[in-house]
Amino acid sequence: GLVSAQHRIHLCELACKSSSFIMVDSWE
Repeated sequence: GLVSAQHRIHLCELACKSSSFIMVDSWE
C-alpha cells in the first residue's frame, strides 16, 4: 500500500542518506 511505500522510502532515506541520497531523491 501507499503507507508501506512511504515507510520504505523513509527507511532507505535514513539508511542511504550518507551514502547515496541521490537515489532516495529519485524516489520522490
